[in-house]
Amino acid sequence: MNLIDAVSRNYFIKELYPNGLIEDMLIGRIGFDCDNKFCVNFHTKQKPVKEVEKWGIWGENYDVVVICLLGQRVKNVVISNWDRISFAPVTWTGEGENMTFHTSGDDWEVSLTFGDLVFQECRTYIW
Repeated sequence: MNLIDAVSRNYFIKELYPNGLIEDMLIGRIGFDCDNKFCVNFHTKQKPVKEVEKWGIWGENYDVVVICLLGQRVKNVVISNWDRISFAPVTWTGEGENMTFHTSGDDWEVSLTFGDLVFQECRTYIW
């Protein structure tokens, strides 16, 4: 399982990355709201297969795509040493109605178990 498989309304992301997101990602934002909802932004340096005209040219106008998602039904959260987070592999697992993503480095870790993720938008920037 990868991010694309875990997300509802993933048509646009599938067009950008038909072979999946296989490179390291950075969790650039994670926030929790009332009613057991959350938002998470995954940053990837993986070049999209499809060009998006309004974004410009890869490597010139942007070299990172931010995938913004909303989720619900948070179960478990682990965040340690958030100030040290960086690009790293993200693993995805699913069990029953729950999914989990996990990423870590030498001295940091982020893991979240939840029920649903829904695609909201993509943004871009130069790293």
